[in-house]
Amino acid sequence: MRPPWGQDADFEKMLANNEVGNNEEQDSKSETEEDPTLSLQSQLICEKRKRDKDHAWATFMMGMPPSLSAYPPAPLTVEWDVWNTWATSRYNKMMNHLEEFTWRHEGAPKPVFKQIYKDEVARIRKNLSLPNFQPAANVVNSKINIPISIKKACEQDVQIAGFGGITFEWTA
Repeated sequence: MRPPWGQDADFEKMLANNEVGNNEEQDSKSETEEDPTLSLQSQLICEKRKRDKDHAWATFMMGMPPSLSAYPPAPLTVEWDVWNTWATSRYNKMMNHLEEFTWRHEGAPKPVFKQIYKDEVARIRKNLSLPNFQPAANVVNSKINIPISIKKACEQDVQIAGFGGITFEWTA
């Protein structure tokens, strides 16, 4: 009776004749003899696809303007300065306020002070105003299959980070 996987006479013959080594040498030769132009073309195609996806993502986030002139303007240096220091300056203002608050209430008993300090921090956080945000139009992009909900979540994260809109540095 034959085993379920069968007897491979050719395999045994190949092992007996030590033909495995010859096949490995042929395989290694074929692997090293790769055409460099094909490799370069493949790399260029991959890079172009990545650029196309990046471009599609950027246009999707900016509302897919029909022409380059409809893109939002690139950020000004003043905007960059404000954006780069917004979180730090707001944090410093809050900490200065809390230091002054602590100084004004230093005579209060510790349990009472902890409660009013906690209430003051909650009041500040509740009344924090986010910068004016101008969302881009919601247009479905067929090149990259991303739902509008992802775009809205990204815009919310950008707004919470202190930015007034989404734009990219680009040249027409």
